Amino acid sequence: MDNNTFYKQDKILHRILYTANMTRKGSTPADISSDLLKILFEEMKATRVIFYQILQKKQSIKKLFSFETDKSPYPEQSPSIWIKKTLKDEPYKVIDDFSEEIRITMTESGIKSVLIVPVYRSNTLWGFIELQDCIENRVWTEQEKGMVIITASVIGNILNMISMEKKVKESERKYRKLFSNMTQGVIILKLIHDSEKNLKDFSIQDINSVAKKTFKNTALAKNKGCDFFTPEEKKLFLEILKNAEKTKKTFKTEITLQSQRVIDLVAYMISKNQIAFVTQDITAKKKLEEELKTYASIDELTGIFNRRVGISLLEKEIMQSQRRNSPLSIIYIDINGLKNTNDRFGHSIGDELITNATKIIKKCARKSDIIFRMGGDEFLIILPDCKAEKAEVVWKRIRNECDQFNKNSDTPYKISMSHGTATYSGEQTIDEFVNQADSQMYKEKILYKKETEKSSV
Repeated sequence: MDNNTFYKQDKILHRILYTANMTRKGSTPADISSDLLKILFEEMKATRVIFYQILQKKQSIKKLFSFETDKSPYPEQSPSIWIKKTLKDEPYKVIDDFSEEIRITMTESGIKSVLIVPVYRSNTLWGFIELQDCIENRVWTEQEKGMVIITASVIGNILNMISMEKKVKESERKYRKLFSNMTQGVIILKLIHDSEKNLKDFSIQDINSVAKKTFKNTALAKNKGCDFFTPEEKKLFLEILKNAEKTKKTFKTEITLQSQRVIDLVAYMISKNQIAFVTQDITAKKKLEEELKTYASIDELTGIFNRRVGISLLEKEIMQSQRRNSPLSIIYIDINGLKNTNDRFGHSIGDELITNATKIIKKCARKSDIIFRMGGDEFLIILPDCKAEKAEVVWKRIRNECDQFNKNSDTPYKISMSHGTATYSGEQTIDEFVNQADSQMYKEKILYKKETEKSSV
């Protein structure tokens, strides 16, 4: 190769590479190819340069554009028959030599010489570059073929980059759509470590609208680092991040914000320095659970604990008494005359009697005492750290309060109660303990009935 030829090729190559580097963002394949192939057209003095794209789905060929001098006596065939044959027979080769049949067709079209070079994108045949000479029977040199091959390669690489950019953009669009429309909150956090690789801070890389709403009025929703958190928030979130980073596994926890919102939070390690929080505001759920728990544990009529919860609390108090070696007493109470009140005045008045009796018991019990309804007209008071004598003091207050009610009230009924006390021995079962107080109450109940019958005679 002489110096002139070398200089010419080097000049063409520089123009091709420079033009490729200056390719605009958002360029179409036609834009890129047009800029680069115009260089070939100008530098290689071809009569025509045509760029074809292979439409894979339709198994057909589409001309994107062409450059042409005014030296061609015949109009361009679109697409040329030899391109179709090349696609059918030898689509992956550089072709500059054709069969006699093709040569006759080329001559009839006014074409004396043709060079066809395939263009690949991601190792897939994407199209062809075709150079035509209508002036002379041209023998394409290896250097000329090389220039076209390099151009085809550059075009292929740029097409590949555009394809990848489109995929990335599409992936980003889908991610953004999914991210924005999720019913759960999502926060992507970048971890910041000190020189000793200890977690010291974090920054928020992304946060969706649900998370912003969930963490409203906190530093997290304002896209701040942990230095902008209250001391409690900073400690809370750094602890979660440290646990997730330490275990390198999914870390799940439940947190309560200063706004009293309850958040279900799952932390996922995305990469070494990146963690995702997936959050769900469960405030309403927790409130409902508490309400259901309350409904399940409270007697609807009296507003005090029901039997199921009361017995469970008694079991706990027995264990506490055993551990602390402290006394524990109970008072079993039965409302006298409830059936008679129901029969004479109706169940609504009977319910009123139960409600007023409950108020008296609550008023006279100690703050530490636990009251629950055993069922019907029966109640139990649990008296922690209380001996039998002190339990009787509580009972006397209840009895006196009943007397005061009867004296001052104009209700059609009088409130009277029978009781039995028991103090835990340390050996009894819970049933034996309750039955002991129940037996005492029953004895008093019999006496009350006898006195009532005697006074009515």
